[in-house]
Amino acid sequence: MKMNRTDRINTLPESIPEEVFLKTFLEEYIRIFLIDIPNDDFYVLYEREEDPVIRDLVLKADSYSEFNNMTSTVFPDPEYSFWLEEEAGLPHVSETLKKKNFYNFSFPTREKNQWMRLEVRLLEKRDGLPVYAMIGQPGPEREAEEEPSSGRTDGIYGQAADIYEDTAENRAAWDSRYLRALNYDAIGIYEMNVSKNLLLTRRTDRPDVFYTVPGVPTPGRFTDHLAYWRERLIVPAEREFFDMNIEPGLLLKRFEEGRTKYDFSYKVLDRNGTPLYLRESLLLTRDEATGDVIGVIVMRDITAQKQVEEESLRRKRMISALSMDYTTVFLVNLDTDAYEVYRWNERVMLTYAKWFLPSYHDAVEAFGRSVVLAQDQEKFIQNLDADEIRAQLEGRELFTFTFRTIRGEETTFQQAKIVRIGPVDQPVTEIILGFADKTEEKRSEEEQRSLLENALERATNADRAKSIFLTNMSHDIRTPMNAILGFTHIAMGHLDEKDRVRDCLDKILDSGDHLLKLINNVLDMSRIESGRMELHEEDADLGLTLSYVEDAMMPLIREKRQSFTVFMDPDIHMDYRFDTLVMRQLLLNLVNNAVKFTGEGGTIRLEVREEGPAPEGYAGLVITVRDNGIGMSPEFASRVFEPFEREYNSTLSRESGNGLGMAICKGIVETMGGTIDLQTEKGRGTEVTIHLFLRRQEKKEIPAAPDASAADGETGSAGPAGDNLRGQRADRDFSSRELFVELDPHGKRILVVEDNELNMEIACEILQEAGFETECAANGQEAVRMVGLSDSDYYDAVLMDVQMPVMDGYEATARIRGMQDPRHAGIPIVAMTANVFEEDMRRCLEAGMDAFIAKPVDIRTVLRTLTPVLQAHGRIRRQ
Repeated sequence: MKMNRTDRINTLPESIPEEVFLKTFLEEYIRIFLIDIPNDDFYVLYEREEDPVIRDLVLKADSYSEFNNMTSTVFPDPEYSFWLEEEAGLPHVSETLKKKNFYNFSFPTREKNQWMRLEVRLLEKRDGLPVYAMIGQPGPEREAEEEPSSGRTDGIYGQAADIYEDTAENRAAWDSRYLRALNYDAIGIYEMNVSKNLLLTRRTDRPDVFYTVPGVPTPGRFTDHLAYWRERLIVPAEREFFDMNIEPGLLLKRFEEGRTKYDFSYKVLDRNGTPLYLRESLLLTRDEATGDVIGVIVMRDITAQKQVEEESLRRKRMISALSMDYTTVFLVNLDTDAYEVYRWNERVMLTYAKWFLPSYHDAVEAFGRSVVLAQDQEKFIQNLDADEIRAQLEGRELFTFTFRTIRGEETTFQQAKIVRIGPVDQPVTEIILGFADKTEEKRSEEEQRSLLENALERATNADRAKSIFLTNMSHDIRTPMNAILGFTHIAMGHLDEKDRVRDCLDKILDSGDHLLKLINNVLDMSRIESGRMELHEEDADLGLTLSYVEDAMMPLIREKRQSFTVFMDPDIHMDYRFDTLVMRQLLLNLVNNAVKFTGEGGTIRLEVREEGPAPEGYAGLVITVRDNGIGMSPEFASRVFEPFEREYNSTLSRESGNGLGMAICKGIVETMGGTIDLQTEKGRGTEVTIHLFLRRQEKKEIPAAPDASAADGETGSAGPAGDNLRGQRADRDFSSRELFVELDPHGKRILVVEDNELNMEIACEILQEAGFETECAANGQEAVRMVGLSDSDYYDAVLMDVQMPVMDGYEATARIRGMQDPRHAGIPIVAMTANVFEEDMRRCLEAGMDAFIAKPVDIRTVLRTLTPVLQAHGRIRRQ
């Protein structure tokens, strides 16, 4: 639990004993903070002098992380803010203190040439995880610790007297060795008796790197000192290597083998946690008086040398990494105007060898003037100028630029990358300069840009098409809706005028039919564009399909007093495999367009021919719809197959349509694997030609009679097949009176299953006006119960909605079909649904329904569908 902000000052958590903190005051600190790692909280434990800035930050911070973030923006040099925030950040503190109990770090402050040092110590762990840690800021007066020892350390005295006599000769020998060691820039010199495992004496001018154990006398056991040195200062990765070079037993063995001197180096951390590299030079001799092996260790600090080596290695790795992507790489010294080739491409070197002049400046000038494209020459020379490079690399590690070169007659794209060698806060002396051919990459970028531009254009066009669609649909839907609402109000205002009301109702029906067709077209287009249109091929008679189209269009053709001819090649085969419903829709759309855009007395011709060659088992068909109507302009003809495209002129403005008919036709034809073409001339008519390959039937069978259940709810079931499809057909009137005149529905009872009250009322009213008796069920479960409890012949048919609550029409049909009484199980069931797609029709039939009626319900469709179903089940007879 976190404390209140004001309680953070001089507060100590109860779980931390006060004695633990006494160890932290062995050194002098300006201030000390305690970090509560799990709770991301902190406390000010000690301040030598109150700092109002720090006190203000402590009271403002809600957590240690927030406090660290604020101090990182206040105290360090701005370029080192990230360093303080990271090193003192909770994640780094926690992870580091899992591995060791102490670390420190320094950073430059905002005051010029001043640095601040912070020390981090682990105070408590729980389950191996740091819980409390201390961050302390040492005072500037703190000096290096005195190393404890017993006796003098500048010679062989004190406790060593029982081993060596303090004679002038011994002193001279020691001083001689010490002076020689200093000539090697030694930071310390140690003498030991290897045979007796004794450290005899030592001298050092670096108290932070000591080779002896505090509190253990010198002379003393050499291995004791080694163990302390090994565990406290040498980094873990170096310890095994250290043992192999300094263990007394190994030293004696090497001496006997004749190895009396050798060097080895390793890495340590001084008492402040600062990394150092040390090299020990070991000299082994034998004392002639005692026979003991005496060793002298000269220790030197090679940190600077190692840093140079590591920088050199880093530079080589940098060059190697750069070379992976850059075919030609140079190492350039800006101060001496010299360069060397680190990596080269053979083709580049052979092609441009004459421009590799001794001077870096001259080489850049010559190459730029001779090879670089004229428009990029000044940029190339300027960017590679020594002063410009220094300016560009001030405060950063690298920069790049792109230029073009001439290769024969081809223009190539090259990228130059300039990387500094050395820290970013020091002047630039050396750089790595790499060149990479980016021609293919640029081409790819151009191609990608072109693709993106095309995608943007398509998106813009799609957005424009959407806007056009919304505008068109707003107009097209509002037009019939205006008529429906308007004529409804007129009829309600003239209820006593029978003829006026009938006229209004006729116009309402016409507008409703138009609105339904409009909605169906939009849904069809959506299925085609989303790829959800599926073909269900079956053995079918093309002649029956053509007869269906002819019969469906005759009322409109008769109304406009047009001539309509269906012509089929005498040699054509009638039996193919195709999707009957889709073929009907395609031909109806084409013929309907021809009729719509042809004036009174005009002619329309539908032709079907076979053409070859065709793949084996297929027939090549050419279907042509030709009219002598108003035609199209060339501009509109080029986009007639695009969705929502319409041509606006004084004639067309009187024609209904939403610009989807031809787009739907194109989608259907392409789904069937065919092509569709159009030829037109304004004022002279239009000809649409379709090329298809239809699979031939494997066996010739006598075509079955048209299936009334396949009616689509818009144009009715197939009419009688004509004997002379090659001549002009007589017109037929598909009124309900003509279809039903021979049938007697009296006494026939229909169960209407519908969850919508208005739809139920409409269906019951239609059936009752036709002479049927009706009963109603509000959902499938209720319908199953009513059928199951009724007498076997009580209901003659069920008119079943599909989507209902409690139980839908599919499940209800399955339950009825599974009843034990055969008369109940075999009752005629006709689907009545707003799902008007072909797959919905098929799903109804697969569920066990006998036929399909699409909403909104039409009297003629209901009667035309119910009559053959009832007849097939023996529920109704002809008079």
